[in-house]
Amino acid sequence: MGALRILPCFLLGCALHSLWRSGALRGGKCGGLALGFLAWAAQPPTYLGEISYSIYMVCAPWGTVFTHSAQKLLNLPGDRLPWPVWTLLVLGLIPVAAASYHLLEKPARAWLKGRFEPDAERPLVNASKG
Repeated sequence: MGALRILPCFLLGCALHSLWRSGALRGGKCGGLALGFLAWAAQPPTYLGEISYSIYMVCAPWGTVFTHSAQKLLNLPGDRLPWPVWTLLVLGLIPVAAASYHLLEKPARAWLKGRFEPDAERPLVNASKG
């Protein structure tokens, strides 16, 4: 997951270096627009990196539910999905994983973090006093 967070920044840095060497960032609005676009383009991969564990966790259940539902609703023969349905399966995984991340993973992480951090109000026991 760490590599997914670093990769967009690395690619952004490579792109900015290339733009600087080409002279595009040295003046005016063109450089600012290019910089703004590159900063915007780095956001989706960063978010996908943030929800990557949820993508991993919901991939198999989502695929099973979606495949069986599509086969029944569309009367598809066999196990193969047509490419438009397969594309919906892949694109549908992102909002399902995002919902899982925001509704389950993030609250559970906050709960665990609060549960296992030392409480500021509770005094620590000194082992040397006995």
